[in-house]
Amino acid sequence: MPLSEEKIDHRLTQISDQFSHLFNSPDLLGITAFHRAGALISGCLETDMRIPNFGTLVHSNVSTFKENPFELFGNPVELLVPINGLLQRHCSIAIISMSYNGKMGIAITADRTLFSLPDELERVINDVVREISEIGEMNWLREEDDMTLV
Repeated sequence: MPLSEEKIDHRLTQISDQFSHLFNSPDLLGITAFHRAGALISGCLETDMRIPNFGTLVHSNVSTFKENPFELFGNPVELLVPINGLLQRHCSIAIISMSYNGKMGIAITADRTLFSLPDELERVINDVVREISEIGEMNWLREEDDMTLV
């Protein structure tokens, strides 16, 4: 039985309030911290913590509408990309990038057994930053091309 228009509006308002509550609460950061801790503990103990290994990478983009953006601690979140890490027996790395209040933050946490020297970790961090910069440049060029077609 289809919902009436009034009930649909009420349901959409309810869903919007739930998302607003989620992105204004510390739950998102708590989930991220849980995954980072799980990856690091698993690598330090060199044991399988019974985290299912059905995939090695979880990547999600949260898209928002410009009229009603998600907010995190009162500021609009432009782009949120949690990469929960490679949760394998002897390989632990967690990468989180967030575009927040006009600035981009990248957090990388890795197990010591994964990188034997600090230079190796710096090289990986520089590669991640360079790749994100290249993606940004490609998007900027694509936007310029779209504008010339108009």
